[in-house]
Amino acid sequence: MNRFSSLFSSGSSSSSSHTWNALEADNHSSTKIHQSYSAQSLGLSQYQYRTVQVKSSTMDALADAAWANKVVKNVLHAGAGNQIQDISESYGESWARNHLASDAYSGGATINQLKRAQKFQGGNCPVSASVAAVALQGRTDAPIYRLRTSLPQGGNHEFILLGDRRSSQWGDSNTVVVDPWPHKPSASTFDQAFLQDARTGQQTPLQDVVAHYRSEEYKAREVSSSDRNRLSKIKPMDTDTINHKLAKQHLPTIGNDLVSHIYATQSHKLFDARVSTDPSTHYTDGYDTKSFDTL
Repeated sequence: MNRFSSLFSSGSSSSSSHTWNALEADNHSSTKIHQSYSAQSLGLSQYQYRTVQVKSSTMDALADAAWANKVVKNVLHAGAGNQIQDISESYGESWARNHLASDAYSGGATINQLKRAQKFQGGNCPVSASVAAVALQGRTDAPIYRLRTSLPQGGNHEFILLGDRRSSQWGDSNTVVVDPWPHKPSASTFDQAFLQDARTGQQTPLQDVVAHYRSEEYKAREVSSSDRNRLSKIKPMDTDTINHKLAKQHLPTIGNDLVSHIYATQSHKLFDARVSTDPSTHYTDGYDTKSFDTL
């Protein structure tokens, strides 16, 4: 059981008065994904350890993106509801939280997605994108865009961009991808990002995806301060409450039986995107050099 679930699993009420502030995420961890996990465990053949030259403003945007990734991962602490690795490691909790959150707050509006995160700590890529965009609102100097694209294997995906890659000021080499949806996300520039299917080993550069598949790019919606404050008032829903809600729907509770049910009924909707870039990639503006894959 993950640390957030165990922290709040002692009671059976989802209406606890306790809340916590996701916007206080610490981005100063020295623990790096590429130092903690083998390349093979992340669906990569090996780490490349590339060093990529970017502008100083891009280094700032990369730091903001890494912080936003951490905010989302702290809120959706069980992981994404349609990621195989998250489902397996959480014994189905990531799927259950997304399933119940979607039932309670259906529709694609940003506000509903924030409510899913705030009250159920559940979601897939649209919720991840909304939480990241709203967290970054007022924090970053870069323009915040949302990109929705069809996928080579079917379905679609949504994530956030810092910068306008269609302008000469940014381009693909200085626009930053904020995509907390993969199992182990890292901040990267657009030209270093890819869509991964670890089951097949396929990695499709984002540049190729948007060039050959239908996609749309638009300014992320700004929300009111009261709605942004939802991220500073996360209401933990404990696992006892999750299990009670699952039982009312005649579904297995969190555990191996739930995982088996998910794989038996939802396999066509699941993904195995463990990373969206090589986490060993380092960026430099000529003064500072670092990777942006903090855990």
